[in-house]
Amino acid sequence: TEIIEAGNFSVENQTVFLVFKETDISLYWWEKALMACDEGGGNANKWIWSVNASGQIIWECHNKYYDCDNEFRSSPSIVRNNTWTIIEFTRNSADGYINCYVNGTIKIVNQLSYCYPGAINAPFSVGWGEGSTANTFTGHIAELLFYKDFLSTFDRERVEGYLAWKYGLQTNLPGNHPYSSLPPSSSRIL
Repeated sequence: TEIIEAGNFSVENQTVFLVFKETDISLYWWEKALMACDEGGGNANKWIWSVNASGQIIWECHNKYYDCDNEFRSSPSIVRNNTWTIIEFTRNSADGYINCYVNGTIKIVNQLSYCYPGAINAPFSVGWGEGSTANTFTGHIAELLFYKDFLSTFDRERVEGYLAWKYGLQTNLPGNHPYSSLPPSSSRIL
């Protein structure tokens, strides 16, 4: 697994898409970070997006100023071993809600992220988090799209359709998704 890092992170609104395949879902580990932005240490500002041994998507954050945590989990078996998956999370600073979608279907709904830190003085990383190699992602990442905006439903669904058709995952989209049977018509997504 290659660790990819970007500069310091200070974004209130965000929409992040990740196309990935976990190759070692087993009962012998706790959770593996897909993406993280972590200043380090137990009481640090951070957010972490991960998958656990039960196939749950987990989104968590910690705010050191208020010394509080949020952790939101999907139902089990959302992520399956050796299966390509499109996941995305959105955060809207206007209401503070976190939402997480898997293959175009919402799985974590309107969770209030009141502990979300306003700024994190650390790079964000892909495939690693929380200071331990035990939490290193073991799989493949095909694509990562990071928007510093909360995308509208129309734009979010266009990106989902684009990624699904690009990677041959359109049959994973729900039947009522606007791009389940045809790809987005424009080559320009956003």
